[in-house]
Amino acid sequence: MKCTFTNPTDDICSRCTAGNYECHFPGRKPRSPGMRVVLQQQIREKNAMIDKVLSQVNPGPTMPTPLTLVPARLPLSDEERNKYRDVLAYLERSTTQAAARIGGDGRPKFDISALEDPSEVDSESEDEMEGVTSPGRAVSPKSDSRPMDTVLEVAAPTGIMALAALETRNITSKGTVTESSASDNSHGSVHDGGISNESYWLPGPATNLELRRLIVERQAAPDILLSGLVTPEDSYALFQIHYQWINPIIPILDENIHTPATVLARCPFLFTVICTVASRYYDEKPHIHGMAIHFAKAAAANAIIDGWKTVEMCQAFALWSVYNPPARRWEEDRAWCYTGIAFRLGSELSLSRIPEGQPSDERKERENHNRTRMWLMCYIMDRCLSIQSGKAWMVQEDVTIRGACQWLQRYKYHNACDGYLVSLTELLCIMSRFVGTVNPAFGTGSVESIGDIDFSALYKAYDDELLAWKSVIDDRHKGEKTSKEPAVRMQITLINCVYNYCRLVICCVGMQLMSKRPSTKKSGEVFAGCVQAATTLVKLMVEDFVPTGFVRYFPELIYVHAAFAAVVLMKCLRPEYNAYLDIQDEERIIELVKKLVEAWASDKINLDEKHNTQLYARFLKQLMDPHITRLAERKARAAAQQQSSMHPSVNTNVHMSDHTAASMATTEDQPHQHQQRQHQQQPQQQQPITPITPDSASSMFGGPDAAALGLGSLYATDLDVSKAAADLAAAGMVPAGGWEQFFPSTDGASQSDGSTGGIGAMAGMAGLGGMAGMSMSGAGPDGITEIGGTWPGGLSSDECLAAMMGLGNETWFF
Repeated sequence: MKCTFTNPTDDICSRCTAGNYECHFPGRKPRSPGMRVVLQQQIREKNAMIDKVLSQVNPGPTMPTPLTLVPARLPLSDEERNKYRDVLAYLERSTTQAAARIGGDGRPKFDISALEDPSEVDSESEDEMEGVTSPGRAVSPKSDSRPMDTVLEVAAPTGIMALAALETRNITSKGTVTESSASDNSHGSVHDGGISNESYWLPGPATNLELRRLIVERQAAPDILLSGLVTPEDSYALFQIHYQWINPIIPILDENIHTPATVLARCPFLFTVICTVASRYYDEKPHIHGMAIHFAKAAAANAIIDGWKTVEMCQAFALWSVYNPPARRWEEDRAWCYTGIAFRLGSELSLSRIPEGQPSDERKERENHNRTRMWLMCYIMDRCLSIQSGKAWMVQEDVTIRGACQWLQRYKYHNACDGYLVSLTELLCIMSRFVGTVNPAFGTGSVESIGDIDFSALYKAYDDELLAWKSVIDDRHKGEKTSKEPAVRMQITLINCVYNYCRLVICCVGMQLMSKRPSTKKSGEVFAGCVQAATTLVKLMVEDFVPTGFVRYFPELIYVHAAFAAVVLMKCLRPEYNAYLDIQDEERIIELVKKLVEAWASDKINLDEKHNTQLYARFLKQLMDPHITRLAERKARAAAQQQSSMHPSVNTNVHMSDHTAASMATTEDQPHQHQQRQHQQQPQQQQPITPITPDSASSMFGGPDAAALGLGSLYATDLDVSKAAADLAAAGMVPAGGWEQFFPSTDGASQSDGSTGGIGAMAGMAGLGGMAGMSMSGAGPDGITEIGGTWPGGLSSDECLAAMMGLGNETWFF
C-alpha cells in the first residue's frame, strides 16, 4: 500500500490513520552510483597511489624542517591585513597542516598546465620530433655522462669514493650479493642518512625534469600561487615585465626555455622570485608586491634548508640578491649572503664546465648555454661587488671565463645578450688583475707594500690594456648605440658605464698612493682622470640611461656607479683642489650633480618613496647642500673683492669690502686678499679674472714642456677633451677656459676669481695634504664640514656612504 500524507509534517500517513494501522515508511531505494561518482572515486584512488609512490621516490630530506609564514607575526598594518585577508586565511590553514606537508599529504595541488599556452602544447610533439626547442612542457635532456659527473669531481677524493661505491653496487646487482650487503639491506630503514646509504651517491628526482614537475604539482606548489595572491593570468603579465625590463639587465634566463610553466615545474623558488621582483612594477595590481616579499623570503629560507641543488636555484638566489628590498642598516642587508649562496651553488654544480662536442639539437645547446651564461653572470656580479666593497671575491677566473669570447663564437643558438655578458667579463678580467695588485685583501701583489708600487707605470700599463679592450668592444658592438631597441642601447651604455667606473676606481687608487709621494708630477693627470671618469658616469646616467626607460628597473648595483661618481665630483670641490678648479668649474659640477638628483627624483622614474632612485636622490642632496653653501660664500667674497677693486676711490666702500672679506675668508684666502689690495692701489694694472692661460702658464712655470706631460690617449673619445687642457692638468695647472669640456654650460655663471687659482694656491697642492682631500670624513681647511647632515643613528653622511658601499675610512681605493 502506498502511503499518502495530507500534511507533509505528519508522522503517519492518512491511510494508516483511517485504518488504524501501524505506518511503516521505508524511504526511497538507494540509487546506483552514476558514472561521475565512479570516476571521481577512481581519481581519488589513483591520487592516493601516486602520492604513495612519490613519497617513496622523493622521501624528502633526512630531517626536514618545514617553515611556514605565521600571519600573526607578519609586520602588517590593519589596512594591509584587511587587504590580504584571503591570503592570511590561507596561511592560517596551511599552518595547521604543516605536519602533514613533510610527506606531501594534505598539501594543496596545482595543475601546472594552467600556465601553459595552448598553442605551445599543441606544437610540442612536432617540435620534439624536429629537435627544436619547445617553450612548453620541459623534457629531461639525455646525457651520456655518469650521473655523479655533473656534481662531483671524479679525480677528487670524494669522486674516487663515489666511483668505488657505484662500481661495487653494479657488481652486487649482477648476483654477487655478499652477506654484509644483505645485512645492510635488511636494516636499510635504520640507516636513512649518511655515506652508507645505498642511494647516497645516486642522483635524486630533481635530475629528471618530468618527475620534478610531478613533485612540484603535488607536493611543492608555491604559496604565492596557492594563496591566490598571484593568479595564472598575473603570472603571464609578470613574466612579460621580467623579460622586457629586468632580464636585459640581469640576463640569466632564456625566454625559449623559461616560460611560466617550465619555471614553475623546475623551481618554485625561482617562480616566486620572478613574480615578486616583477610585481614591484606591476601597475595593474601594485598591492601584490608587499605580500610577495614575505613569500619570497620564506621560499629562500626553505630553499637553503631543504631545496634542490639546481641551476634554477642558483639563478633564483642571484636574482633575489640584487632585487631584495632595501635594508634599514648596512649590517641588515642580505645581498652579500644571497650572492654567496648563488656562487657556491654554481661551483658545486660545475656550471663552469662546458660539455665537450656539439649538442645534438637546439634544446640541448640552449640548456648548456643556460648553465654557462649563469656562470658568467656569477663572475660579473662577484667582481662588481668585490670592487665596490673592497672584499675578496669568491668566483675564480677559470678557463671558461678566460675563453668567453670563444664560447660566444663557437655555438649557434645564443641569446642577444650573450655578447654583452662576454664584453663585461673581459673588462672585469682586466680589472681583477689591477685590484689583485693594489688591494691588500687579496695578497696577490708582487710588492711588499702598497706604498712601493710604481703607480705611474701601473697606470700606463692598465690604461693601454683598457684602451685595447675598448677598441675591440667598439668593433664588436658597432652600431648598437643607435639601435632602435631600448634594451640594446641600455646594454651598450652599461658596458661604457662599467668601463668608466673601473677607470674611476683606478684613478682613486692613484690619488691615494700619490698623496703619500708629493714629489710626483702625475697628480694633475690622475685628478683629471677622476674628473673625466666621474663626469662621464653621471652623464651616462642622465643622458643615456634615462631615455631608454630602464632606470626605474635598475638594481642598486647600477645606481652605486653614478652615486659614487657624484661623490667623487663633490670631493673635488674641496679647497685643497682650488688650483685645479675655479668657481665656474665648481658651479658646473654642482649643476651636473643637480641634474642627476632631479633625474632620479622624477615622477617618471620613481615608484614611491622607498624606490632606490628616491633614496639615492635624497642621499646625494644631503651631500651636496654644504657645498652649495660654501660655494655661495666663496662667490660672495669674490664679488666683494671685485667690487672693491673696481671702486678704489671710495674709501668707505673699500674699508667695508675689506672688512667683509676678512670676516668671511679663511686662512687659505689671506695671501689672495693681499694681492687684491695691491690691485686696488693700481687699478690701471687690473688683470682679467680668468684661469691661467697656456701662454701665461708656460712663462710663469719653468717646468718641463706641457706636451711632455700630456695625457695623450688616456681618455676615451666619448668626451671632447682638448689636448691643451689635458697637458696643463698633467702639469698641475688650470687650463684656459677651465674644465668646460667636462661639464655642461650653465646660464648666468659668475666670473671666477683669480685668487682661487693663483700661484700661492697651487703651491699648496704639491702634497695634497695626505688623504685629507679624498678621505671619507672630516672638515675642510676653511672650517666648514664638507659633507653635512646626519642619518638615523647619529651617522654622518660620509659614514653613511661608507656603510652603504661597504667602505671604511681606510678604504683601499679611496
